[in-house]
Amino acid sequence: MLIFLRNSEYEKITYEYPIAAAKAFATLNSPKPFKFVYVSGEGTTTTPGMFTPFFGVVKGRAEAALLCLSKEPGYELFKPYSLRPGGVDPTYHPEIKEFIPVKQGLAKKGEELLVPLLRKVYPGMISPTKDLARVLTDLAAGDGEPLEGKGVDGEGRTIANVGMRRLAGI
Repeated sequence: MLIFLRNSEYEKITYEYPIAAAKAFATLNSPKPFKFVYVSGEGTTTTPGMFTPFFGVVKGRAEAALLCLSKEPGYELFKPYSLRPGGVDPTYHPEIKEFIPVKQGLAKKGEELLVPLLRKVYPGMISPTKDLARVLTDLAAGDGEPLEGKGVDGEGRTIANVGMRRLAGI
């Protein structure tokens, strides 16, 4: 689980790997735009403050770097999106149940309590997996143009959970 990784390992996986992959894929010979969808998360920001969690700072740096990359010479066809899902909820997605690792101890108890609580108290923070998957696929298969509307920032390339839910029609 990533939470237990040292900071340098987390940064390598969360920042360095996606940027390296984006650079590699974006330079492939193709006349079509290359859409790169970075799965970030609620709590991420490109303008961190004193209380921004570590993951939010690292993922925010990755989001900013991807957007900057799209403006560099030679990367004109690179079209990044950063999607910030909230509480990922597989409850109504039985097709994936066998692929979800079984959590133990406090992690299991926390998930058993948090997701149902969010679903009742703040359903807008939930990202149902079927809807999340559909939006991710649509972004990757789409035209690569900037998005507009509620829950979309970052020059039309950063989609908050509320924007993901709007795009999914939920």
